[in-house]
Amino acid sequence: MIRGIITLLCVLFPATAFAGNAIKEISGYQKIDVVFSQNAHTCDLKDAKKFTEHLTKKLASLGIKQNENSVVVARLGIGGSSFGLIKGFCAVGTDLSFQTVLKSNNIVTKNQDVRAAVDRLGAFPVNLYSIGQFAVAPRVESVTAGKKQNKVDEKIYQMIDHMAEKIAQGKVKAN
Repeated sequence: MIRGIITLLCVLFPATAFAGNAIKEISGYQKIDVVFSQNAHTCDLKDAKKFTEHLTKKLASLGIKQNENSVVVARLGIGGSSFGLIKGFCAVGTDLSFQTVLKSNNIVTKNQDVRAAVDRLGAFPVNLYSIGQFAVAPRVESVTAGKKQNKVDEKIYQMIDHMAEKIAQGKVKAN
């Protein structure tokens, strides 16, 4: 049984090693899931909608658009933790990944041990592409054009923009 699981892992991991080139094939996603870390609220990070809207625009500009029929989900992880004198700064991180699920009926094997393990597990999450960023931002607000803007939010927007630039470069290099 253990040998079968190890064999399965060996089969799956080589695909992960070459996943960097998968971005050229990604042209759509079903939805965007924004997931905040446990401490993100300490940096006033809690409104998923504004980050979803920003990411949607950035991906659309790259030709990656929302498609209800897609089996790919875009996942934006946002983490934050305040620190420093009176918690005046935030360490923030973002991770954008495109994920799908490989169902057990899509895996073919003659090995009965592997087949039993695959059938028992049912499905496997597959990460097609992932990119991340890390930064530090002050926990202050500014007023721009009469609109209050949190500096941590601005940093997250910048990080999304930078990840989109890297995705665009990956799409060009992959062609």
